[in-house]
Amino acid sequence: MVVDRLRADLAAVHFNLIEALAEHVASYVLETFAVHWVRVSVAKLGMMPGVKRVGVIIERSL
Repeated sequence: MVVDRLRADLAAVHFNLIEALAEHVASYVLETFAVHWVRVSVAKLGMMPGVKRVGVIIERSL
């Protein structure tokens, strides 16, 4: 349920930065579902030679 609704929301927007994507996901989850705290981890794989992934982890609460 959460994944389906989040996918539908993300299908309508575009992000140039993974930080912006993480912020959007955190805000969406906090506003849409009955949670008081969320941790979002987003990573891009294979972005640079010799680096497996580049990512960000954020935590947000009401």
